[in-house]
Parts: sequence; C-alpha cells; structure tokens
Amino acid sequence: MWYLDTVEYDYPDFHLSMDCFVCTLAEGSVPHALEHAALRWLSPKDLLDVRWLPADDGLVRSIGTMWDQLFQAEHL
Repeated sequence: MWYLDTVEYDYPDFHLSMDCFVCTLAEGSVPHALEHAALRWLSPKDLLDVRWLPADDGLVRSIGTMWDQLFQAEHL
C-alpha cells in the first residue's frame, strides 16, 4: 500500500479531507462495502462511465490518466 493523494473538497454541509492510497487485496480476500451499498471493479476505460461525486471526479480522472504507471507490479 502506498499514499497517492489527499482530496480536499468543500461540500455545502461539510469539508471533506480524504487520504487516498493504492493497495492490493490479500490473496483469497473479498472486498466488502462498509460505506456504500455496492462495489464493482472498473477498468480504465470504464472509469468515466460512473457518475462520480464532485470530490472524487478529479482523482478518478488522474487515476485513469496514470493507470499504467500507478498499477505496475513494482508499485503494488
């Protein structure tokens, strides 16, 4: 796991400060949604098919642009 970025965003009712990390799942583990109703895996070409919240949009676009560099085996 390694630090990617911190997102700062002012919503009308609160300020969001979100530390974002790149990580892998432990072998044999299954992700479980703790904060959301559902999870799904997205490929780089599918990232922009999702309607992201305003705070997430810039980070998602950066991930899509830098996908190959971010997810090289030596980084994970």
